[in-house]
Amino acid sequence: SIPLPNIKGRESILDHYLQKIQHDGDDIELNKVAKSTTGFSGADLENLVNLAAVRAVSCEQEAVKHEHMEYARDRIIFGTEKKNLIIPNDLKKSLSYHHSAQAIIAHYTDGAMPIFKLSLLPRGQSIGKLAQMPEEDVVSYTRKNILAAIDVAIAGKVAEEILMGTEKLTDGFGCGEEIKKATNMAYGYIKNYGMADLGFLYIDGQGDQTSEKYKAQIDAKVMEMLAEAKGRVKHLILEHKETIFALSTQLLESETLGKEEIVKIIKEKDPEAKLESHPKSH
Repeated sequence: SIPLPNIKGRESILDHYLQKIQHDGDDIELNKVAKSTTGFSGADLENLVNLAAVRAVSCEQEAVKHEHMEYARDRIIFGTEKKNLIIPNDLKKSLSYHHSAQAIIAHYTDGAMPIFKLSLLPRGQSIGKLAQMPEEDVVSYTRKNILAAIDVAIAGKVAEEILMGTEKLTDGFGCGEEIKKATNMAYGYIKNYGMADLGFLYIDGQGDQTSEKYKAQIDAKVMEMLAEAKGRVKHLILEHKETIFALSTQLLESETLGKEEIVKIIKEKDPEAKLESHPKSH
């Protein structure tokens, strides 16, 4: 398979496709766009430029500007907006807690991927999403990074349970994928990466070489990991409940919040909070 381009590669690819259309080179911050498109393939970047061009035309602009590039990037990350979807207020409130809690857990958890943007708009297969983006290309992940990613993935469901009550839990319009992601990461942690106390072993997806006893041990370890993650997340949610409420209120009003806006709200509620959420190691 073709490896994904790094920051310099993404910048070159974007520049290549921009040369084919009318664009404002003085306005577009190409390096900034390249840094915020980690994980994009060459085809994704070509699509980004094409979407930016369409956006410029719809805005009656003669040339593509930076705002059009950001719009196109967000559309690829979050999905196409469903403008005609009417969301009941109770569900919207629940989902605002869901995504706000994920942002709080990402901010306060050592090793978590930095926050990029928070949205409550219905796009693709979900209603809202926390987007995270590394500030530099990541080539590997540590134990700390994996555990942090599991915490962030389950944070929304845990927050709904604590703040709304079990009777009002939602499927989250994509929440199932978050739980699936957390579960798969836990299994990978044990079966593929040799990070669990079961020893240095790799077990393929077929599991032919795994005894029933070992399978039961693996399943039990996954359940233990997810229970421990829920405990960590629950502690942080209760500790920063007022910040989640404040972030949720602003998210309901604005529908989309950038990293700077999120950090500002966190600092207002917690003056001692760190200014940025950085993964401490990769």
